[in-house]
Amino acid sequence: MNIINKKGMTLLELLVYLALAALLLAPVVMLIHNSSLNMARDTKKTDMHISGRDILNIMYDDLKNTGFKIIDINIGVENAVMIAPALAAPNTDISSFIAGNCLSGCAHDSITIIRGVLSNIGAWNGYNRVAYSVDADRQLIRTASFMTVAGDALDTTLVIARNIEALQFRYSADLVNWVDEPAVLAKGNVKFIKIFLVLQDNSRAGAVKNPPSFTIADHTVPAAGAPVLRERYEIVVPVPNNGLVPPIP
Repeated sequence: MNIINKKGMTLLELLVYLALAALLLAPVVMLIHNSSLNMARDTKKTDMHISGRDILNIMYDDLKNTGFKIIDINIGVENAVMIAPALAAPNTDISSFIAGNCLSGCAHDSITIIRGVLSNIGAWNGYNRVAYSVDADRQLIRTASFMTVAGDALDTTLVIARNIEALQFRYSADLVNWVDEPAVLAKGNVKFIKIFLVLQDNSRAGAVKNPPSFTIADHTVPAAGAPVLRERYEIVVPVPNNGLVPPIP
């Protein structure tokens, strides 16, 4: 009876085979890894595109639908005393918005839109205010309120978006010359408001290494040392009724 000698694999041979397999599989593993990162980045970018578009649509509707305006001669205490422009004190601000622009390099401007409200017989009922601002947690806050002539207010505050890296506004009368801070006497001439918005996602999935700095309006978004994903959006909103007051019977 013949005995067949069976020889197994030595440890050295196993190590060599594993090394060869690792060399052959390394490009495949890198390809899969890069594909996963690209897919995650594309998913994040798509989500941010949708989110940014929705945010701008909400703000666009608020700004363009300012309607006819009022004069609030005592904004500081929210006392809505409404009069016609011809009866206003000299240099009264009759514009439809309050610009909270930050000129010291901070990232977040704010804006408040004012809309006069008339009854069905043309009497003043009060006015609506819609304000946009970014809080300390980088949340975009929309605060809507209705002010009666007596000064009573009902506020509704909603978080519109999170991870806001910058919110900036610019103003123009002709789409050619833009300013970052409209002077009080020139605000009634503003017919266009440009919104700049920068969203940030600092999760590791899909993040871009060392994003460069860039400037929007009067603010420079600094270069990021840590990997983040940024998306920048801007839109121009026409405000043709800015500074107008409805006829008073």
